[in-house]
Amino acid sequence: RHKGHSAPSRAYARVAHGERVRNAHERKRWATERKLNRNSWKIGKTFAASQAKLWTTRKWARLQEYRRGRAERSRKLQEARRKTGEGRRLRVEKAEKDKDSKNDKISRFREAKRTQHEKAAQYAEHQRNVREKQRNKVRQDEVRWSNSHHHKAGMHEQQLRLAESHRKDAEKARDVALGQLERRDKA
Repeated sequence: RHKGHSAPSRAYARVAHGERVRNAHERKRWATERKLNRNSWKIGKTFAASQAKLWTTRKWARLQEYRRGRAERSRKLQEARRKTGEGRRLRVEKAEKDKDSKNDKISRFREAKRTQHEKAAQYAEHQRNVREKQRNKVRQDEVRWSNSHHHKAGMHEQQLRLAESHRKDAEKARDVALGQLERRDKA
């Protein structure tokens, strides 16, 4: 219980009292609502249930009828087949078809397996080639590098060869020029 007569505590008491009153009202209202709701729910429920029951019974009746009719029809059909010996022929045909399809499946599976192996082999081969190429490239690079370091002024063999050919060309040109001069002198 809240004791105390200071202004704040009185205010608190007032508020608390108001709350209590309000809550009591709410509780009563909720109670009546609950009662009403409960009943309305029951009413709706019973109506729905009765409807459903009606509907399901109708449905079952329809289903039964349909089943009965189907049974009749299939019986008649079977009898007709038995008379003509159709049934056995159909059965044999079906068995053959099934066997064929099974064999077909098996062969398809085997084929798939074989192609799979082939593909795997091809891929392995390809990988080997790639690796080999890579190795060769590395080797070439190494050779080139060592050459460039061994030559004077860091020239590659190619550059040296180029220089050589240039020298030869120059010599030839000089020879030609000299020959022309000599000829002129003779003339």
